[in-house]
Amino acid sequence: MGIYCDRGRYYFVKRVPKRFAHVDPRQKITRCLHTDSRREALARAPAV
Repeated sequence: MGIYCDRGRYYFVKRVPKRFAHVDPRQKITRCLHTDSRREALARAPAV
C-alpha cells in the first residue's frame, strides 16, 4: 500500500491479494486521489 506522484497528481496503489486473483486479474489497483498536495494525499489514502 502506498502513494506516489505522477505528473503532479497523487495516486494510491495497493496489491491485490493472491486469494482474490481469480476475481481480479490485476496485480495492483491504482486510484487517483485528485490532489497535487502530498499532505492531502496522505489524509485521503486511508479512505480508499
